[in-house]
Amino acid sequence: MKGPLLLITAALFSAVIFSCRPRGRELPAGPAYAEGFSVSDSADVRVVRVNRPYPGGMPAVYYLKHGASGDTLPLPVPSYAATSVTYLEMLDSLGVLDRMKGFTRMDLIADPDLADTLKRLGVKELGSDMQPDMERLVRLRPRVIFVFSTGDDRKDFSALPRYGITPVYVAEWLETHPLGRAEWIKFFGAFFDRNRRANEVFEQIERAYRTERSRALRRTGPKPKVFYGGVYGDKWYVPGPESWAAKLVKDAGGEYLVHTGGTGSAILSHEEALMLLAQADVWLNPGQWQSREQILQALPALADMPAVKKGRIYSAYIKPNRGGKNDFFEKSVLHPHEVLRDLRLIFADSLDDGRFYLRLP
Repeated sequence: MKGPLLLITAALFSAVIFSCRPRGRELPAGPAYAEGFSVSDSADVRVVRVNRPYPGGMPAVYYLKHGASGDTLPLPVPSYAATSVTYLEMLDSLGVLDRMKGFTRMDLIADPDLADTLKRLGVKELGSDMQPDMERLVRLRPRVIFVFSTGDDRKDFSALPRYGITPVYVAEWLETHPLGRAEWIKFFGAFFDRNRRANEVFEQIERAYRTERSRALRRTGPKPKVFYGGVYGDKWYVPGPESWAAKLVKDAGGEYLVHTGGTGSAILSHEEALMLLAQADVWLNPGQWQSREQILQALPALADMPAVKKGRIYSAYIKPNRGGKNDFFEKSVLHPHEVLRDLRLIFADSLDDGRFYLRLP
């Protein structure tokens, strides 16, 4: 009798769990890599929490409910505005561009098809992300506005709720894993009740990332030593060893040379940078320089550095897309697997024309 009893008990337990689920709603999947947000359903309310909206910021919590009014957001959110190009690829993948009422600066959109779509949909321009046109935003009355803040940029959205507009902080830029940044598509999916679609998109990205990482780690021989970053003034700015950028280098089979800076950025002196460059086989993203000639004109002392000498300098900031703009910032957040593929081929010294990266001429 033990077997049948267990089956009956399991069936009853499943029935109870199923009956407690909100009906007619796609249940959200919690993030596996992202640490900056969580999504949960309780009774008939969805709770979305941003753990750290900006460095030093207190958690922001949003409540969504079907047919809600007042402080609780309606599920799905009927209209919105956005303030960063890094959100666009996710919103497009979820199929919710038709709900967008405003965007900060249309001229910053790199994808010409996407820019044309937003214009055709009647999306209004809100001005600078640093200082959006609040009067125009209030006239548009989107139910939410997805915003970015560093915490010390003096952005103030406190007046918006009195006009029925809820500022929603998006902090994908604080994630330390490349897949964690991409996983914020689940965050957006939760607001539009597009959880199933968000999960499907992310699962495809995760599988592709794992495939590229496996290919990279199968490579034999010594790992190429990698320096990442450029100089501004007399300081060199590089990703910390626990950042998403350093994680990409490691997953692509490279040895990242920087060991200071933690999850954020590190600032190196000229002497420190030269010491690391003297060891580097590959140099990634050397600031705004677009050729070795420009580098050597600015810093002739780099001529004897191995990466400079062998021409193994690559940048994700110099390749134009079909519209003549660079779309690394706009597209790479949701497509870390494509960045990883570029890096894998760079480290194998076999990249001809990457999705994002090009060798400096």
